[in-house]
Amino acid sequence: MNGQILEEKQDQLKQSLLQKDKSQNFYQDKSELQKTTLPLMFAVGVSNVLYTNLHSFYPLYIQDNFPQLKATEFGIILATFEIANLVTSLFLGVYIGSFKRKNLIIYSLFVLLAGTLAFVTLTNLQTDDYLLFFWLSILFRVIQGASSSAIQICAYSFATNEMSDDKDRYIGYVEIATGLGDMVGPALGGFVFQSSGFVGTFLAFSAIVFVGAIISIIKIPAMLNKKSTSINLLSNVEETSSINENNDDKSEGSVISDTYPQVLICLLSACFAVIFTLYIDCILALHLHSMYGVQHNLLGIFFLLASITYVIGAPLGSYLSTRMHRRYVVFLAFGCMIIQNTLQGPSYILGLPDSLILVVIGVSMIGFCLSLALVPLLSELIETLEDMDIYEPSQICDMTASIFNSMFNLGNLVAPLIAGVLNDNYGYKFTTDFMLVSTVIYCIIFYFTMIYKQDLKIHSD
Repeated sequence: MNGQILEEKQDQLKQSLLQKDKSQNFYQDKSELQKTTLPLMFAVGVSNVLYTNLHSFYPLYIQDNFPQLKATEFGIILATFEIANLVTSLFLGVYIGSFKRKNLIIYSLFVLLAGTLAFVTLTNLQTDDYLLFFWLSILFRVIQGASSSAIQICAYSFATNEMSDDKDRYIGYVEIATGLGDMVGPALGGFVFQSSGFVGTFLAFSAIVFVGAIISIIKIPAMLNKKSTSINLLSNVEETSSINENNDDKSEGSVISDTYPQVLICLLSACFAVIFTLYIDCILALHLHSMYGVQHNLLGIFFLLASITYVIGAPLGSYLSTRMHRRYVVFLAFGCMIIQNTLQGPSYILGLPDSLILVVIGVSMIGFCLSLALVPLLSELIETLEDMDIYEPSQICDMTASIFNSMFNLGNLVAPLIAGVLNDNYGYKFTTDFMLVSTVIYCIIFYFTMIYKQDLKIHSD
């Protein structure tokens, strides 16, 4: 009898030690993963800098050396980055679980380095080679866009998968890095271009990418190479159909049917948030120079203002999401975008006078509005998909990272194309007023689908 009691106590002691060991390993892993945040965010920031760094100097370089190319062609060059980014995001959304993410980040940074260095060769072209300049620019942007997408998907996967217990905060970190890269890019590009010229600018940005690659090699832990479960789209579609056909619980079926519109609005909101804010990037530099006489070496300051407000908007979005429902935060962001588009014209249809001060205020609001919208949207999308109970948690994290990044890229793809065409055909002020009216219309749609309808449903229940 005593021997049996002794055995039971030994088993209990073993279980206690095992639990303690697992707990210690968990906290050690968590601490190690938290150290990943800074180098990973640096890699994200660098990849986004190279999307927007062309905005402040590339149209001026084109105007001086290849005048045959207009704002529409420049918009296409910008959009090409996002086409490659979008296609890569969709691919990685399905197969990211099969990749070692640390290795993928490092390889992507070196590919990004090669694509950036390649721009140096464009200085050998003459004015008559404008078509070759155009197509080579597109090729190099494809290389940059694909590698940038891989880095961003890995970052979102890290924030929503490894750091799922605190995903709002870590999504906020990714958004800060993304926004800072987007906003700092034009400012840094303008400053470096004025001091070092076209070749010096791309050499400088290549050096920044190289530093990011070295930091990633040294600082990102090997545990980020851990693979997750890949998404089997066919099986999930079949499972969804099975739920819809065989589910005897009508309330659960209603939840699933109500979820799809919410997912769609979340995705559209991510896309339109980018369009209503970042469209200005490809037309602002030329407008400021021609309309207000802003010198080339000062243009970067206007883009830098938006990066400062982005840093404010991202943590504010995370904080407000803990105080109110995320859909109200997103609606507030779109409301702020109406003010932003009104001022950065300034609006002709509202009769505002030409004023550089108003333009500065409007442009400064870009970063704030964009981050305030994007930060709550990704968390909202994750929780909406979790309510459907179709995918595994790791699949949801990887899939939402891919879809969200794809919609963000789609917005970046469409925005410069729309702005370039409207600006070439109707002018700057028409373009900003068009976006103002579009933002108002979308605010109304968002209110009735995501706020009024949901509140009505809550009161009826």
